[in-house]
Amino acid sequence: QRGIISNNKKLIVYPKTGDIEYYNLEKDPWETTNLINKKSSTVEVKKLLKQLKDWQVKVGDAVKVSEKI
Repeated sequence: QRGIISNNKKLIVYPKTGDIEYYNLEKDPWETTNLINKKSSTVEVKKLLKQLKDWQVKVGDAVKVSEKI
């Protein structure tokens, strides 16, 4: 799994299954409500996915993460 936290938002990607989870840690610190299917989350999820992929390139992590939202 790969994950990133930025501005109290958390994105977790599971490369083997293609699953993605997205949480607003400010409103949901226990990560009980996955917001990945909310249309209002799309822009932030895309931003976090890009940040995660940029980090993977920087550190040489070749694991492919899903781009489907």
